Amino acid sequence: MPPTLPAIPPLLSSYLTLPATQQQPPRLILLTSVLGASTNWLLLRFLHSALASPTPATNTKVIMLSFLRDRVFWVDGAKKLGLDLEKEARWVFLDGLCGRDGVAGLKRELLGGLGKGEGRVLVVVDGVDWLVASAPPSSEAIVVQDILDDIFPSSASGDDGAATTILTLSSLPRPQTPETPLECAHTALLTTLAHRADYVMGLRLLETGVARDCSGVLRVTVGGDGGVEEGEVVYWVGGGGEVRVWERGSRG
Repeated sequence: MPPTLPAIPPLLSSYLTLPATQQQPPRLILLTSVLGASTNWLLLRFLHSALASPTPATNTKVIMLSFLRDRVFWVDGAKKLGLDLEKEARWVFLDGLCGRDGVAGLKRELLGGLGKGEGRVLVVVDGVDWLVASAPPSSEAIVVQDILDDIFPSSASGDDGAATTILTLSSLPRPQTPETPLECAHTALLTTLAHRADYVMGLRLLETGVARDCSGVLRVTVGGDGGVEEGEVVYWVGGGGEVRVWERGSRG
């Protein structure tokens, strides 16, 4: 049963609305998280925005590759928002947990769907930093760059099949300084993605710690002409899938 609160919080609607036509350039959107401030609820609302809109112009196909969570997780989460992914033919899910054909096989399956059908394509890669953690020593950068170069949108290419891309990954807690090769590779990936993204939606906990009526802070940082405004809001995530978002200094 859908939550009483709207699936898309009004303060986030401009960030969650994806390019609806081929004439609008695709976007690269980066969602970052820290321990205790997951991007799951935010990514579910991107799916809702892409697939549950009644507007014909938003005929978007979603190709989702998740290295961290299985199909059941996303189907159950979407149902709480009133979106039935089991019956949604425009949603293609690739399970990075199963290890089927390895990363190379998943890459071919992902890229093979970009040119099929009409309308825009939304590519979602959940847990892209898994590629760093799973790569052989000293080859993290090569493995990551190989797959990301193919799925990044390129506004200069003029390719009608170019896809808006959403990537999620964790960010290192501050003021932690990367020391191990894995931490250095992770930081390099995060920095590269942040520079290439149209905008970054970063989730973090409150500076004062945990609060019953507040789950964390969401900050939007825009790179170049991201088409949205920078800002910072506070949010609360309920156990039933509901989300409340409000500006700092106001009541939620």
